Amino acid sequence: MALNTSDIEQLIEILRNDPELRRRVFVALATDEFLALPAKVDRLTNEIIAYRQASEERFARIEAALERQTEEFVAYRQVSEERFARIEAALERQAEELAAYRQASEERFARIEAALERQTEEFVAYRQVSEERFARIEAALERQAEELAAYRQASEERFARIEAALERQTEEFVAYRQVSEERFARIEAALERQAEELAAYRQASEERFARIEAALERQTEELAAYRQVSEERFADISAALNELIRVVTEHSEWLRRLDRDVSQLKGWYLEYHYQKHVHAYMGTVLRRIRVVEPPDVEEPLRQALSNEEVVDVFRADVLARGRLASAPDKEVYLVMEVSAVVDTTDVARARRRADLMSRAGLECLAAVAGQELTEEARLEAQHSRVLCVLDGNVQGWDDALDTLASPQP
Repeated sequence: MALNTSDIEQLIEILRNDPELRRRVFVALATDEFLALPAKVDRLTNEIIAYRQASEERFARIEAALERQTEEFVAYRQVSEERFARIEAALERQAEELAAYRQASEERFARIEAALERQTEEFVAYRQVSEERFARIEAALERQAEELAAYRQASEERFARIEAALERQTEEFVAYRQVSEERFARIEAALERQAEELAAYRQASEERFARIEAALERQTEELAAYRQVSEERFADISAALNELIRVVTEHSEWLRRLDRDVSQLKGWYLEYHYQKHVHAYMGTVLRRIRVVEPPDVEEPLRQALSNEEVVDVFRADVLARGRLASAPDKEVYLVMEVSAVVDTTDVARARRRADLMSRAGLECLAAVAGQELTEEARLEAQHSRVLCVLDGNVQGWDDALDTLASPQP
């Protein structure tokens, strides 16, 4: 059963006054998926937010752990450098002490050699004196034979003492050299132990560095695994979002169709409303105005216009006739295009159809009516001298009257 204008208007009025019926109609038109869509979107949004927060927290903990490990490694390296510095300083001090000891030994050896040299010089001098004395003794040998024997004995004793002293010095020097060798041996053993300790420390450090590198490698592998899991989860989320986008796209298309249908219904309602209440809107400027049916003007139109032009005029939303309030004896026609939002297309259509009426000898005014008027349509209406009816207010009446005196071709 086809719906006429009255049925549609009654349906719209019933839906406007009955919210429960309007909700039931909407629920009947909407699918279950569309009705459940807001809850799904909220749940998915909460899961994404929770997952992103957990990821941020885990990344923060990993960064903090790496930062602590970096700080510990820097501190350990600093401690190692300080220990190496102390070892190098100790070795340097030992080298300086060894050099000082060597210098002292050289000086003591030099003093011994100098003492021996002085003793040799003294012995040479003594020998010279003895020779001189022996010469004097020889000169008085006969007189001092007894004294010479006594002197020889005394000299032999003195030589024995000198030799004994030299022997003691030699033994002391040998003993000192042995002591020095033993001290050098202990120093070398200490240096060897330090070298072994240093090697052991180096090995321990290498092992610790190896453990640290292994730990970092494990962490890198764990991070890579975590990243892979995250990528997979993001892929699942992306698939879910794509599915959500698909569903939303389908429902958006359904909403666009619904909006188009509602807009069409709204347009039909506005056409019917202006046809029924044209006197209420135009009664202040046109007296005894009434809607004209196409057959009433078909004859003069077909005599002056082509079939396509006649059909174009018949497609006008509102076609009316009345007398000018300012000149009651003058009857004019009114062609009106009705739209919720009037644009330049509506203005051009009204102007074209009014001009066709005028060409057929029927003086006609062009008008557009609706709830809103675009700025481009307003400028075009002023330029084309088309009436604008918005919320019961008629605009551009004086300019539209000028077209009656000089209609456009």
